[in-house]
Amino acid sequence: MAQKVEGISRFPGIDVHREKDIGAEQFTYLLSVPFEYISRLGINVCHKALINNGSGLVRHLFKEDETLLNPNNSVRVIEGRVIEEKGDIRIFHESYDTHLKAHGLVDENGRVKAAGYLNGWRDMGQNPWHIFWENSPKEHNFFANPDEKLVSQRPLPGDRLTALEEDHKEGATHMGSLATGRVYTCMVYKQGNAPEIKRIRFDFNHDLYSEALDEKLSDKVDWAASGKPIVVNREPVDIYKELPQFYDIAHVVQISDRTVTGSENDKERNRDFAIAAEVFKNYPWEFKKRFTELLGKGFPRASYYFDVVGVSDSRLMVLNMQGTIEDVARYAISKGMKEGIIVDEGGSLATWAWYHGDRGGFENVSMYFRPSAISTFGILLAAPKM
Repeated sequence: MAQKVEGISRFPGIDVHREKDIGAEQFTYLLSVPFEYISRLGINVCHKALINNGSGLVRHLFKEDETLLNPNNSVRVIEGRVIEEKGDIRIFHESYDTHLKAHGLVDENGRVKAAGYLNGWRDMGQNPWHIFWENSPKEHNFFANPDEKLVSQRPLPGDRLTALEEDHKEGATHMGSLATGRVYTCMVYKQGNAPEIKRIRFDFNHDLYSEALDEKLSDKVDWAASGKPIVVNREPVDIYKELPQFYDIAHVVQISDRTVTGSENDKERNRDFAIAAEVFKNYPWEFKKRFTELLGKGFPRASYYFDVVGVSDSRLMVLNMQGTIEDVARYAISKGMKEGIIVDEGGSLATWAWYHGDRGGFENVSMYFRPSAISTFGILLAAPKM
């Protein structure tokens, strides 16, 4: 007999807000969970052994004529081969059902076995500046895709750090110097404690440190997963300081004229690609300089559908909202968020909850939802004692 799972009525402190303005295409969705309701938080990354040190989605490859290679959809580089087809680019994605099982939210038959939520964390494994670190990594088993493009026929030891090739090269703190190495804004979690959002570094041994390198964090946390900062100490992020993290420039600046149609659209797209090519020249070394110059040319800021995970003084928060980065940040702050990171954007946004029937269901999805992901965030709940 299936175990009965407690319903939403057993969690009176959870707040769920969902609204859609007249004429809006997508919902604003806000989930707010008191820390005391959290039993466990986890990140599930599929095919970690193959993603680690991989290319991710590449937008800055140039052809011999100095134009970008497939700038609209990006490419993936696998074993030295450039993959352009959309289906092949998503080779590491798995269904949300797979992620729900991995988080322990549903059983092998897809029926709810625990109270909780699933939220996308889909930039991990796709874009640079997104890392996942775990104190006790699991062994990674056999992997193969249907076309046998990728095969690993032996168990692979799990690395504590999962990051793209660029982050392994640029992210390490070289010889303890504060002048080198990337600083990542991460959700940091240890079971039994409230989640925090901290700025951290890692070294060549894959140990974690505070931003100032005055505290080693490796033995104090279970995992850390990064995103792009959007709320910093109850203020909207200073986008000019953090531009290198926004690899997909379309999330920050609107270089396309969405009203252009017909034959003029091709001319517009060619113009957009030329602008992107200028920004990506000599990536990553000149990216911030060139991106800053683009912002100074007066293009409108991009309105995008952002997936934000953050914390208030007493709550874990998930926000899905359409707007500019600053618009979304101000809304989150008005709801009490003090620190927040962007973990996904656009058509891949999705939040699942356990109480929508015996198999659960999605509370919110984007208007062009894609039902698979490399990485997801699982929130398991424990009902308060009555």
